[in-house]
Amino acid sequence: MFFKDANIDRLLTAFRMKIPDRVPILEFWPNSQGIIEHVLGRSLEYGIRSAAEGRTDSIDVDDMLEFSMRIGMDAVGTDFVWWPGQEFRYAEDGTQHYIDGKIKDWDAIGTLEPPELISRQMERFDQYLDASRGTGVGIYPRVSAFFNPTYLAIGFVDFCYKLHDDLSFIEHLMDLFLEHQLEVMNEICRRREVKFLQIDDDIAFKSGLFINRELFLKLYFERMKNFLEPARENDILIAYHTDGNLDDVLPLLIELGVNAIHPVEPACNNIYEIKEKYGKKICLCGNIDLVLLTEGSPEEIREDVQAHLEGLMKNGGYVCGTSSSLYDGIPPENYCELVRTVHECGRY
Repeated sequence: MFFKDANIDRLLTAFRMKIPDRVPILEFWPNSQGIIEHVLGRSLEYGIRSAAEGRTDSIDVDDMLEFSMRIGMDAVGTDFVWWPGQEFRYAEDGTQHYIDGKIKDWDAIGTLEPPELISRQMERFDQYLDASRGTGVGIYPRVSAFFNPTYLAIGFVDFCYKLHDDLSFIEHLMDLFLEHQLEVMNEICRRREVKFLQIDDDIAFKSGLFINRELFLKLYFERMKNFLEPARENDILIAYHTDGNLDDVLPLLIELGVNAIHPVEPACNNIYEIKEKYGKKICLCGNIDLVLLTEGSPEEIREDVQAHLEGLMKNGGYVCGTSSSLYDGIPPENYCELVRTVHECGRY
């Protein structure tokens, strides 16, 4: 498989709700070593580390860019994240999983020192920029925000108790994350090479917002407005990732000036109804069901991707990809069928 037509302008056109030459392909977290090796036609000499240890930034720059070019994926992200205070445990299969937060009281907050990450993170970003010149692949920052890191650092059950017992604790921790990540955001937005960025901040269950809407707005809206201001001031497009039901999420993100939403989980969202309601206001990314990709046949996947294209590509504003991320449970042939179908059926 070698399509070699990656084009960052195609993706930016879709984010702007205009019509590109074809539906873009984008995976925010292409973390499957098996799929990457299948597409490249060779084994990687290293392992892709887990979420706790670096995520996609553990992949060799040249390998990631070649993978992107081969499938015609228009952009590759690099991490600008700060997620301290989390406890992980290894499963029997060797994978590492989040189990709880460590920041349970004010004394623990006092142990958190914002890291000096920006120089190392920017060095990685520059490596990608240098290697990507002439490839058509765009390079974008993936930036953590403040809501998701806060409840993960505390642990979600204790986070919920704190909402009732000590709201100032939560606000103080959110502001600590916000202050540091806003410095990161300002540094990113000074770079003329940055055309869009991704905000990673899960805020919803499959049933809706994590917490009461009124309290959520109090904690979230003005902070996120301030956080996104550097991007808006520099005309940098904003893609936002959150899992969960988007009924209450989308109006907020649209009001905040977000350009694209990922991944529109199929288990709790009807993407076709969302397209009908919000299709002129925000670009929809993803939604190809991971269960189908994992357990379905190539024929079933082709049929589903064709249905997505027919129902969503009209008038632009759709980017095809999975409903979460690439992982090694997906048969490589199945993901390649998704890519092939987009190239064959997704042209305007």
